[in-house]
Amino acid sequence: MASKAAFDALAVVTSYEVSQFGIETSIVMPGAITQGTRHFANASKATDERVSAQYAVLDPLVERTHEAHEQLVAPGTTADPHDVAEEIRRILALPVGDKPFRSVVDAAHAGVDHVMAFSDLTREAFVRRLGFGETLELKP
Repeated sequence: MASKAAFDALAVVTSYEVSQFGIETSIVMPGAITQGTRHFANASKATDERVSAQYAVLDPLVERTHEAHEQLVAPGTTADPHDVAEEIRRILALPVGDKPFRSVVDAAHAGVDHVMAFSDLTREAFVRRLGFGETLELKP
């Protein structure tokens, strides 16, 4: 999670900087991709048996987490990586100036889009208050 937050912060700051050169950016945030991957199954076990033994006390929590992940996406719904690719294609086809600052592709409907919308509004207000509102606009 921390790495995703760091990349998001990098994308936001990059958008400020490149907007002044007429470069438009969009942040595409994929949710959990369960179709065609074994992400969750491979995400939590250390391959070093000594390290795994040290963390064995957490095994019940890890198992509960795996069970919760299985419930993220409603039955019959797929979280397919092609959905992310299609969203990127859709955004790239939009005219300059019409591209969204951020787009969330999340089959789990976890509410990330609402959280990020509020976060983006708060961040924009702060940037304007600092006197750098021009970095929020695409310079022609």
